[in-house]
Amino acid sequence: LNIVPLDYVVRAAHAIGRHPGAPGRTFHLADRSPLSVRSVLDLVARTGGRRTTRGQIPSSLAKALLHTPGIDRVIRNPRAFVEQLTSAVRYDTRSTDQTLEGLGITCPPFESYVGSLVEVVQARIKGDSRVPGAPEEEDSEVDDPLS
Repeated sequence: LNIVPLDYVVRAAHAIGRHPGAPGRTFHLADRSPLSVRSVLDLVARTGGRRTTRGQIPSSLAKALLHTPGIDRVIRNPRAFVEQLTSAVRYDTRSTDQTLEGLGITCPPFESYVGSLVEVVQARIKGDSRVPGAPEEEDSEVDDPLS
C-alpha cells in the first residue's frame, strides 16, 4: 500500500517542476519501501490503541465476494477501494530519486507519521475539526479566485 504524506508530495512536485531536466520525464512520488496493506492496518490499529487484525481473506476470494449481488447492503467497503487494495502495483521512483538527489527531499517511512494520521482521525471522530499541531486559523474569509 503506497501511502505518502502530502507535504512530501508538495515539496517534491515543486522541486521537480523547477528542475531544468524534468520536462518530458515521468515522476512517481511514491514510497520506495511501501508496507503491505496488512502491515499498514496493523500499525494504524496499534497506534490507535486497537487490536490488530486476525486472519485474512485471500484477495481473490475478497474480489469474488464483492461481486455478489446485494453485497452493498451488507458491507460498507466500496468495491473500488478493495479492488485498489488488492491490485499489485509497482512504482518506479528512479527519475524522482535522481532529480531530488541532494535536495534533502525524501519520502519518510509510514511509521514516522502514522501517529499524526491517527491523531487527526481521532480528533475528527470526537467532533474536533481542528488539525492537531496545526496553527490556529483566523476567522477571515478567503476569496477563491476560481469561483
